[in-house]
Parts: sequence; structure tokens; C-alpha cells
Amino acid sequence: MRFVVRFVAILKTTLCDLDVLRFSHSDVIPYPAYLFPLPLSLSRVVCLLANMLAMQYVGSAVILAAVAAFIDEEEEDNRRRRRHRFWIHPIITQREVRGQFGVLYNDLRAHEDKFFNYTRMSIRSFDELLALLSSHLEGQNTSF
Repeated sequence: MRFVVRFVAILKTTLCDLDVLRFSHSDVIPYPAYLFPLPLSLSRVVCLLANMLAMQYVGSAVILAAVAAFIDEEEEDNRRRRRHRFWIHPIITQREVRGQFGVLYNDLRAHEDKFFNYTRMSIRSFDELLALLSSHLEGQNTSF
């Protein structure tokens, strides 16, 4: 939607600059009041431009000038737009290299708040629970 609004604004400016469209006089284009109602869809803009070309209100050179002005402005905006950098916790950056458990267990213990968010219990409670269950969690030899 932002694309359409900006394109229409540039098209209006270009048409006014080239004296093709005068919003104060209706003799150039008979329907200036509703020529560019907002919000517009891209298909509506294309239909309006096609009608203007067909009725010879504007030439293709004018529309090309508007499109060129829009592309120039878009490229300038893209150059000005800063790149977003996201801070990622060191625990997550090492996960692919060292594996899920290898990273999480030792590193979460080093960061108590992260450990609590992950397990929903303190390190002390986790150790107590692990001590109670460790005999039941040990691997068993199942080969006969």
C-alpha cells in the first residue's frame, strides 16, 4: 500500500511539474477531484494511467518520467535505510556447532536467568530433582 501511495504522489508531482495536470482547472483533465483518491490499489493506478494514455491526457513520456522519478526516490530510500543488526545471545550462536544439549546445559548453568526461563526452576531445584531421579535415568545394558 505504501508503494501505491508514494507512486501516486510522485506521479501527481511529475504531472503538475510538466503542466499536464492542473488541479485547479478542470479543462485539462475533467475529473481531477477523484483522479487520485486515496487509498488506491495498484490496479486502480494502472487503470487510471491507461485511461489517461488512451484519452491522450498524458503521453507515455510523462508516465515514464513519473516512473523514473519514483525509481530514483526508491533507490535513494534504500541507500539511506540502515541495516538492522540483531544482538544474539552467545548461547544460541554456538548451538549449531556444539549441539543442543552440549550448549544449553553448561551455558544455561552459567546464566541463571536463562536457566530459569528455560527450565522454569532454579539451578538448585534442578540439581535436587536430578539427584532424586538420576538412578532411574541411567542407561541400562539391554544386550543379551
